[in-house]
Amino acid sequence: SGGSGDYQIDYNISMPKNNDLVLGNKYGDSYVAELSANATIVVKYGNLKMDGVDKDLNLSLGYGNATIAYARDTDIDIKYSNLTLKKCNDAEIISKYSKLYINETADLRCETKYDTYDIGKVSELRNEGKYDHFEIEEIREIITSTKYTDFKIEELLHSANMDMSYGGARFDDVSSDFSEINVNGNYTDFKINLEDGANYKVDVHGNYSGVK
Repeated sequence: SGGSGDYQIDYNISMPKNNDLVLGNKYGDSYVAELSANATIVVKYGNLKMDGVDKDLNLSLGYGNATIAYARDTDIDIKYSNLTLKKCNDAEIISKYSKLYINETADLRCETKYDTYDIGKVSELRNEGKYDHFEIEEIREIITSTKYTDFKIEELLHSANMDMSYGGARFDDVSSDFSEINVNGNYTDFKINLEDGANYKVDVHGNYSGVK
């Protein structure tokens, strides 16, 4: 007949898990089983699921969702998307208008804009961004330069150096073993809860800022 209908084409590709992977997919979903090699992946207008990458992951994600079980080191560019990264060693991320859920990582370096980060455990966070929201369960060291950004940190273990404008930072629990907190704020509110018996150094500088 002369009618037309929807159709889709699915590809199932097998390869040795110790070979490097280069994958590009636009307007489609991708599933990648465990890899013992490096992976370079570009996904636009689609979803990605990965069971794990033993080596390094280079990911570009736009207008989609991605779930990654683990990777060694990651280099990620993400826009208008949602990302769940369960575990990695070090991560470098450039993100815009996205939501990221990171369960555990050693060092995280990110440039952000209009993002939401939900982080479990991180050793060191370095962030430069604006119009963002961060929630962190446990962090050893945080270094930031931000505008219009809020941080909610449940536990700080070692140190914080934060330069902030038009935002806020809340530390629910600061370890008695921490080294220093150095915060500089313009139109910024800080709330810092220190453990009893802490031997600490806290430097606060600000214009139109509040500290509790």
